[in-house]
Formats: sequence, C-alpha cells, structure tokens
Amino acid sequence: MTAELLVGANCVLAGITAFSALACAGIWAFTRPQRDFLWCALLAFVTTATLLAGAVVLARPTSVDLGTSLYVRYLLCSTTALVTVVTASRLLPGLPVRLMRGLAAAVVGCAVTVTLLWWPAGLVVRSSPTAADWPRYGALGWSTAVCAVAPVVVCALVCSVTSGWVRRLSALGGVAVIGCAVLPFLADRPDYREWTTTLDVLPGGAAILVVAARALLGTARARETLVRRQAVLVRVSQAAVTEAVDTLSRRVERELRAELHRDGVVVLVSGLDRLRVSPAAVLPSVRVQGRRQRVVARGLGPLSASTRQFVESLLRVVAAAADRASVDAEFAHRAGHDDVTGLPNLAVLRSRIEDRLCTDSASVLLAVCRLDGLGRIAAVDGPDRMHEAVATAARALRSIRRPGTTIARVDGEAFAVLEVMPGADPDGYLVARLAEIRRSAETGVAGWGGARVGAVVARPGAGAESMIKDAFAAVERAADNDGVAVFDEQLARQLRARAALTCDLLHAVERDEIEVRYQQVVVPRTRTRVSAEALARWRHRDTVMPPSLWIPIAERSGIIHDVGRHVLGVALRDQPRLQVPVAVNVSPLELTDPRFVPDVLAALGDLPPRRLTLEITESAVMADLDRCVAVLEELRARGIRIALDDFGSSYSSLGVLVDLPVDVLKLDRSFVSRIDQARGAAVVEATVALGRALGKPIVAEGVETEAQLARLVALGVDRVQGFLVGRPTTADRFNGERACPRPRAADTG
Repeated sequence: MTAELLVGANCVLAGITAFSALACAGIWAFTRPQRDFLWCALLAFVTTATLLAGAVVLARPTSVDLGTSLYVRYLLCSTTALVTVVTASRLLPGLPVRLMRGLAAAVVGCAVTVTLLWWPAGLVVRSSPTAADWPRYGALGWSTAVCAVAPVVVCALVCSVTSGWVRRLSALGGVAVIGCAVLPFLADRPDYREWTTTLDVLPGGAAILVVAARALLGTARARETLVRRQAVLVRVSQAAVTEAVDTLSRRVERELRAELHRDGVVVLVSGLDRLRVSPAAVLPSVRVQGRRQRVVARGLGPLSASTRQFVESLLRVVAAAADRASVDAEFAHRAGHDDVTGLPNLAVLRSRIEDRLCTDSASVLLAVCRLDGLGRIAAVDGPDRMHEAVATAARALRSIRRPGTTIARVDGEAFAVLEVMPGADPDGYLVARLAEIRRSAETGVAGWGGARVGAVVARPGAGAESMIKDAFAAVERAADNDGVAVFDEQLARQLRARAALTCDLLHAVERDEIEVRYQQVVVPRTRTRVSAEALARWRHRDTVMPPSLWIPIAERSGIIHDVGRHVLGVALRDQPRLQVPVAVNVSPLELTDPRFVPDVLAALGDLPPRRLTLEITESAVMADLDRCVAVLEELRARGIRIALDDFGSSYSSLGVLVDLPVDVLKLDRSFVSRIDQARGAAVVEATVALGRALGKPIVAEGVETEAQLARLVALGVDRVQGFLVGRPTTADRFNGERACPRPRAADTG
C-alpha cells in the first residue's frame, strides 16, 4: 500500500471521527450539562488532530525529520488518551472515579517523559528511529516502550473492572495497541513502519464511533422511555379523578411492575388496610409524604435518578388522591354527623330508615327522645355546660345501643333511636325499651329537667318522612302521658284536626274572627274598677274556641305575632271607651321579636303610655333573661307599665325578681284556688309581703267565690280579678258589667 493511500485513509478516518464526535457532543449538549458538551468537543478536536498528524507524517516534506513528526504524534496520542479518560469519567458515571484519575495520571506521566527525553534526542539525531536504534537511545527507548505499553495496561485495567460493551471495547483497543507496538520490531522496512501512523489511532477512532452510536441509540431509547412514562403519568392522573385510592394504588403497582420489569412492587397508602402488609424490609423503597397521607413503594430495586423521579411522580399522584379522599371523607362525615356528640344527623337517619323499611318494614321502631331543661342550663351555666349535658345524654344512649341500632341527634334537644324489634312479645319489648331510653337520656339533664319519648312502629306503606313526623308528634303527646307515648290512630286523628285548625287560624285575623273581651280588675274592699285586661277570643264557625286550645297552635305556627298585633291595636282603640288603663298579654315569642317595641309604640299613637300595661309571664322572661330585661327597660323608659303574670308558677329566684323591671305582680290562679288551705294561704301571705317589700302591688287572678275574696282581703291583696267581680265582655258592655256568680267555660282567661 502506498503512502498516498495511507494519507487518504487517515484523512477519511479523521473526518468520520470528527463528524461522529461532534454529533455525539451535539446530542449531549441538549441532554446533559454544558460542561459535558465542552469535553465532547475537546475529544473530537484532539482525535481529529491526531489522525491528521498521521497523514502529515506520511506526506511530510523532506525537510521535516521523522523523529520530530513521531514526537508530535505521540504527544497528540497522549493528549487524546487523557481527554478520552476524563470524558469517559464524565459521560460514563458508572466507571470507578479513582480508576479514571489513575489512568489520567499515567497518561500525563507518559506524555511528560516523551516530551523531556524524545524531543532533545530527535533534535540531535534527526533521523528516524529503527528497531535496531532502540537500544542506543537508552532512557529514550524505554520511555518509548512505556508509551507503547501504557495503553495496553490501561485497557487491561479497564477490562478487569468493567463488563458489557465497555469491557469488549477495552479488549479490542488493547489488542490493537499491542499490534501497533510489535509491528516496528517485526519488520525494519520503512514502508511497514508507515502503517503505524494509522493503526495506533484506530482504537480511538473506533471508540468514538461506538460512543456516538450508543449515544444516538441511548437518546432514542431515552426519548421513547420518556414518552412512555409521560403516558403512564397521564393515565394515572386521569384515573385518580374517578377511582378510589385503593384501586388507584393497585393500578400504580401494575404500571411500575410493567415499567421496571419487577414483579415484587407493592404500593402502600396510610389509612388503608393494605398498609398492614409487611413486604421484605430489605427491599428498597420510595416514600412520598402528602399533606395528610403517606405513600410508600417497596420492592423497586436499584433505581437511576430519572427512574426514581418517575416513581416519585406516580406516588405523588396517589398521595394527592389520598389527601383529597381524606378531606372528602372528613367533609362527608361532618355533613352527616353532629359536631357535639359525633352521632349521625337527621339526613343520615332518613337514609337508614329507608334501608330498614326495605328489609324488614313490619318491626321497625323509631323512638324520638326530647330533653327538657337544656334552655335553663344554657341560661344559668352557659352554652358550654348545655353541650356537656347533651354529650352526657349521647354517651348514655350509646351505652344501651344494641346490634343494628342507630342513634342520631335530630335537632338541638332531641335524639332518635332506630332499631328492629324482636318477633317475640313486641309489646312488652316496646314498653321496656322506651322506658330504658328515657332513663338513659335523663342522665344528661339530671337536676334540671327530664326527658320525653315518643315512638312509632312502621306501618305498611310508611316512609322515612312519615315515621319521623309521627315520632315527633308522639313526643308532643308524651308531655301529657307521663313522658312516654306511642303514635296510634287516635293521635293521628288529633293531628289531622289540629292541622285543619291551624289552617283556619291562619286566616282568622283576615276574617276578623279574633275578638277582644275585657275583664275588669277591682280593689277588693270597694269593688272599684281600676283597670281592664284584654283577652283574645277566637270565634271559629260560630263557636268560641278556648284559648288553651288555639293559643299554643298560634305560637307553634308563628301566627301569634299577627294575633298579638291585632289584639294590641283593638285594645288601644277601645281604651278611651273603657275609661281605665288596659292590660294586654304578650307571648314569649313576641317579646323576643325585634319589631315588637316599634309595633307597640306605633299602636300606642297619641295615647298616654301609662294607659297601657303589658303582661308577661315569668317563664317568658327566664327563657332569655338578658334580652327580655333590655326590652322591658326600653318599654318602661317610654312610660309603659309592666306586669309579671302567673307569678309563683315558674322558677325565678328572688334575686332575679328584684332586678326585673316590672310594676305589678299578678298572683297565679292556682294559689287562689288553694287559699282555703293552710299552705295555700301561707304562700299568698308571703307573696303579699314580698310585693310590699318591693313596692309592687299584688293582683290575685281567678277569684270565683266570696270566701276566696274575703280571705284575700284579710291577707292584704291590693287588687283582684275573676268571674266573681266581672267576667270578660265587649267594650260596649264593659262599663255596665257587674260581678257574676258563675263563669262560663269558654270564657276562661
């Protein structure tokens, strides 16, 4: 082969190597840090320079010494080896770092030795060294041998610590270098030595080509892997919107097993039953902590940085889904449970009643237990103490819960118990069970009140709403039935009649069916009329309805506000004809209405405020003491008189009575009816003494006999009211009214 052919071969290899190295560098420039790109560019430069130098050696002018040319080539070969080692340590992080540093140091040592010994000898001899000349150069020959043997040692070391394509490439390079070192000694022909200008750089060029090919292939695989993993992330993210957390974790397990080719991958989420699975502790794991939940993947094996990032991204999706599910479950629990007791609320109770009715409708029992006295606890000890009482009652009811029983809190004062009665002796079970429920609930309000229990047993065709409504109706009836009642047909008829009555009462004011009657209040000794009390009467279908029948209905339905304004307006219009101050009863609901004071002042108009007295009950004031006292003080400041009606029938203390802004105390009729008894007379006498001490006149209600009147006069009562001294009548007949011996039941005030 001629020198010109070898020159061409060197140039072609230089071009291929430069193109491959630059392509490899360009790929790394977009996928790796900038410093890796610089190392690739440097490797391409020195390798190309080495190949071109070999071409120069073959095509050198006659004035250029062969030794000088070979020195330049050996120096470039050493630089190429050095840059290759450093670049490999940068781009192939799997190789040992210490080994790379040792190889770099060996190459640098060889390059320095050649520079110090070869360069002076080449200037002196100025002739090409031959195989016979090696011994004459002494240290120069040994340094040349070191330069030839060092790459072989390097390749052998690399083969001993690596595997795969790196090991095979190192073995190929070592064989090629040995051949290049032995060839000059086998033949002393100059033409044969010229082969070394090409052969000693072939391993480096082949290495560049292999690295470039692997870079291209690795980039394509990396891009394919990236696209595939992005698709996995998209699928998992979409599934996280609709799937449960447990199902989502199993999906992630399948995706990781398919991606990592490992069958032992397990994904665990805190809060799920699967977290109790205990895979081998030695298996590597990846953990991701969400805001509320922790997700762990086990059995992954060794992971690269990109793969670990992919696994963490999947686990973050699971953790976010678990956090969201935890928040949703918490909101759902709060929406369906009471905050104070933790019991299900009315909405959950409805659902469970429907479920029970679908399975066993014949023996479903619903009992509603209402606590009495919670308002008094809140007024005296505050709302926190009331909540403690409710929680105590809830714990007591939980203690008697049986398998399958649902206990719910259906409003502020009521609990519900839903269960299926046994088939044997259902009547006996019902009586005993309702008594047990009542006793347990009363523990929460012990010393303040009691409990009422109303129950209903499902009838054919019954639904959740009808059962709840009937149970509450039974609770209202329980107040008149020793605290326990069961809904039946009689109660149903009463409820239908009450509903019809309520419907008629809604239009009573519009139809002018609410009439006002006036009952006089007199001084007992002289029978002198001093005031009149306005009493509301409802004339329903030519029948005067007793106030005890329709007043509670008006209060429950809210009609009492319209009725109260109507009675107040009529009484104030009639007051000039009555010629005495008029008293009007005020419902507890009216007293807490923000519009009450403006309505009273508007109805009063130009009348002197002292001509109007508002009668309030003791229980109405104590239900909301602070607010009622503020309203009463505002009314008294306008000149309106306040009377405390039914005094002695409630639970106010003397300290509260002293601070109440009232002008008159009206003794409850129950004390007047027992005045002929020693204890009754003692209560009246004590009340009169209290009134005198407070400077408030005492009015005795319900006086019906001369004996009662005489006894009241003897005890010093200031004023009396009752059928004995005057029954309720219209404004036109009021001035001619006199005492009547016998009252009518419909006129009872």
